[in-house]
Amino acid sequence: MTPMQTRSLTWPAMGCQAHVVVVSNDASVCFDALQYAQERIEHLEARWSRFRATSEISKLNEHRGRPVVVSTDTYRLVQTATQACSDTDGRFDPTVIDAICAVGYDRDIKLVRANAAFITPIGQPAPGCSAVRLDPILNAVSLGEGVGFDAGGIGKGLAADIVVSELRKSGIEGAMVNVGGDVAVDGTPPNDDGWIVGIQDPHDPTRIVGRVTIEAGGVCTSSRVGRSWTATDGTRLHHLIDPRTGTSLETPILTTTVVAGSAAWAEALTTAMFVASGEHAQGATQFASLLVNAHACCITEHNDFTTYGEPGVFDFTSDRAAP
Repeated sequence: MTPMQTRSLTWPAMGCQAHVVVVSNDASVCFDALQYAQERIEHLEARWSRFRATSEISKLNEHRGRPVVVSTDTYRLVQTATQACSDTDGRFDPTVIDAICAVGYDRDIKLVRANAAFITPIGQPAPGCSAVRLDPILNAVSLGEGVGFDAGGIGKGLAADIVVSELRKSGIEGAMVNVGGDVAVDGTPPNDDGWIVGIQDPHDPTRIVGRVTIEAGGVCTSSRVGRSWTATDGTRLHHLIDPRTGTSLETPILTTTVVAGSAAWAEALTTAMFVASGEHAQGATQFASLLVNAHACCITEHNDFTTYGEPGVFDFTSDRAAP
């Protein structure tokens, strides 16, 4: 019996790093799978990036109030995001794009930081998804007047889900796709330990404070630390927006990790947990009580760990005991 081969590839994509691991008993199949994964993610980025004028998302935002025929990928993205908005009672909201731009995140994060001293944040509440229309017959999307759309994190999660699914259908025995911390896995892992996803220390990016082991599904981590900058008035800003106020969330939570059935849903839940935590002191706890078949871990600026869901899902390193 031919032993299983494991191959991986890392490259910059979607404003972050993409990392793909594939498992097969044929090394050449692994190589082809990695090449396909890279091309597929780059293809999705070309369709979904708001920083590319030719993307379908940019066209949707340019033609607000009018239907735009889009690809199956983009239709699925908008459908997934609007459903997540509904399922989280608007805490995850893909229409925050104008608010994100208003706090200065209207270009690559490196350029935002370089020009942060000239940014004066303006709160601009999100309009919500009620005016987003989907036409399954024409494969068209219509954003209401004054409604914008940002693929954001859920685009990374959905990209991971799509590529893992397609790799498995192509015959790959196992696959893991990580796009900027949004991880999807399925099939045979590289070893008997299973698919292991590390949880990064928000206080020290070089340190892993815990891990999650899953057989299939998604694990996503959102942070208000990485994409942050300081405005003219000294306000510390980040890309996680409160849809109610249109400003960067004020919360003691630094990172939230969610384990769910898909990376896209896990990503939506991480954002929703952040927003809930900013509503009131027990907001995150109350929202977490509604989670079904999902598990969460929050780490605060004071290095407090709180887990939600079944015990034992999150395995913390020996120097940081689980609560």
